[in-house]
Amino acid sequence: MATKDKGSAVDGRTKRGKNYAISMIKCKRIEECFGWAKTVSVFRKTSFIGTAKVQAQVLRGTLRG
Repeated sequence: MATKDKGSAVDGRTKRGKNYAISMIKCKRIEECFGWAKTVSVFRKTSFIGTAKVQAQVLRGTLRG
């Protein structure tokens, strides 16, 4: 993931660390999943409000009613 050179809240010492690099790799994987869900799956535009209903929509494909 891209990081800002100026004005970043993350210190340069943190960016050099091994754990930060691992964290960025995992973050990218999570973002790829959301990107896939928004472009291919049913997550383009949810028609429900609330965590439980949106979760049901994602797990079932579509939720009617």
